[in-house]
Amino acid sequence: MMIDMGKCDKWVAFAVKGILATPPVGLGLGPDVYLFQDPEKPNSGTSELFTAIEESFRSFGISDHSHLTLGKIKVLLIPMKDVSDNGIRIGLQCADLALSVFNKKTVMARARLINWHRRDGKAVGAFFENGKWLPLQSREPAHGPGLMFAPPTCLWDKFLHANLLGKLSPLGKALNNCMSWDREAQQTANVSHRLAFSWIGLESMLPSGEKDGPGAGKRLPILVGAPSSYYSKKIRESESLRDFLAANNNPQSRKWRTTIEAMYKYRCEVFHEGGTDFTSETTDALKADWYAKVADFLCDRLVTLGGMAFNENIESIEEFWDSFVLDYLLSTRNHWSRSGVFSGDRIIDYDWASGVLPEINHI
Repeated sequence: MMIDMGKCDKWVAFAVKGILATPPVGLGLGPDVYLFQDPEKPNSGTSELFTAIEESFRSFGISDHSHLTLGKIKVLLIPMKDVSDNGIRIGLQCADLALSVFNKKTVMARARLINWHRRDGKAVGAFFENGKWLPLQSREPAHGPGLMFAPPTCLWDKFLHANLLGKLSPLGKALNNCMSWDREAQQTANVSHRLAFSWIGLESMLPSGEKDGPGAGKRLPILVGAPSSYYSKKIRESESLRDFLAANNNPQSRKWRTTIEAMYKYRCEVFHEGGTDFTSETTDALKADWYAKVADFLCDRLVTLGGMAFNENIESIEEFWDSFVLDYLLSTRNHWSRSGVFSGDRIIDYDWASGVLPEINHI
């Protein structure tokens, strides 16, 4: 099969794994997309394409792709009208469907994209525009910080030490579970999975008998200075708590409580009804992505508070929520209040429908 590259002035090509070798294959009635591998004798067009794909591999931190490509790079080639970030995101969704079709047509095929991040709309690949092939670049840095000195011993070393000795308190065990699920959420690109994992982390820090919607609504809003009615009596009885909250009022308290309630409903859809960011009838995919970001924000803040409470020898989850959380958050000790991010206004006010989420300062 000959592929007419002149029929379109914009293309995307995504690297594919799960195939040992393939001749040029057309998919769709047009054909609409093409699957082929790096030829033995590449022409100028394919040479530039596979050079760009090689550069994309390196951008994603894959210097040796032979274990993925089995010696020959395979790509799925799609003619496009738009190769903007949004166009490439749509192209990736089309590519995923095309590979699913190919796998149905071909016995034992397990073709799939490489390093596809659905939310960011990136994968190993390249795009063609203005007569030139350019690589798709990873948006995540390949490396973390370069340390010149070892970080000092702190509360987290105490927590790790107790964990290794098997001497974690009930709060410590809950914190351990929360951190485990929080890390799991960071390692998946699926919107629903990120929300689900972060929410499990949040629930693991709730008291027994409160790991449900009412429990979340009772406890979680206090993390952003939006106390539920449960905390109202305690606050009214304490002049210092009352004064701090008056001076540091969260103007979006109602919106936070409503959002947490809505997130729990979506959590139930994901867990019990099989809903996903693509099939949900009640939640827009972009809104689900926003929910996942909000859950990540809350989980990170809860982990920080849990670590500080553990360091102060708070042992029970109930004491953590009923004493430590209030006394820390509604006081001058609250470092989020001092840095101006206590109410989480940037994330709760964000226009989720725009589809590009802001980076949130957790510190």
